[in-house]
Amino acid sequence: MVCLPFVSLVKYSPFILDFRALFSTAGFVFISFGGLLVVTGLAEEVKRPERIIPISMILSLLVVGFFYGTVVFITVGVLDNFVLERSITPVSDAALVFAGNLGVIILGVGAFLALITTANAGIASASRYPMAMSRDGLLPHYFQYIGSRFQTPYFSILFTGGFMVVIILLLKLELLVEVASTLLILTYILVNIAVLVLRKRNDRDYQPSFRSPFYPWMQFIGIIGLGLLIAEMGKTPVIISLLFVIATLIWYYLYALPRLKQNAADDGSGNAE
Repeated sequence: MVCLPFVSLVKYSPFILDFRALFSTAGFVFISFGGLLVVTGLAEEVKRPERIIPISMILSLLVVGFFYGTVVFITVGVLDNFVLERSITPVSDAALVFAGNLGVIILGVGAFLALITTANAGIASASRYPMAMSRDGLLPHYFQYIGSRFQTPYFSILFTGGFMVVIILLLKLELLVEVASTLLILTYILVNIAVLVLRKRNDRDYQPSFRSPFYPWMQFIGIIGLGLLIAEMGKTPVIISLLFVIATLIWYYLYALPRLKQNAADDGSGNAE
């Protein structure tokens, strides 16, 4: 409410909707919605996940979307066009207009604390994926090691955190964001494809407590929309993302697949006995 008197509706005119710029910008900032995966990654530690996880994901998407939209609305309405076009810290510049230096400091401290909590939650969630993959034989067994004191997968956390640090040191900030967004978009595309395949197969082992509504149109819309975002990301982040995909495929065929076949053969012989 404090900033509304400083918002000038004249600065929204003329309002031109450029869909290509919209998809390009949406793809660049898509990493901001990576928190949705945090909820699913910690599903093993959630009570009544079949109810809590869908509700929390929907609410988080609505809340984040509202706040992001409000921040963009205020930032555009407060700053002049030439300032907004050249600024690399538009939100802080907008806070300077209606709250002065104190507002910039408060905003910076809040952003720093938010970054710490986001990184903590991200590492905690990301470490669960290697642990689950290790259980399925896709990664070495030591990714399952659980600490006796805090009951956390410490090896998986150390590996995930170390991998993040290496990537941050190797890539420039803008390219890092683009690659992270591209990989996240690709992950969501693969999730939608997996839902289509699993529900089509009617596998007895696949009995989810929550089923996506409007199947399969929801998945098709998601795949097409996310594909449009990737198309606007540029060549470099797409190429780097494809290198990650190729590396994971090589790992799967050289390490995971032989072990999965061996486990299947062992189960078959055990059943035969």
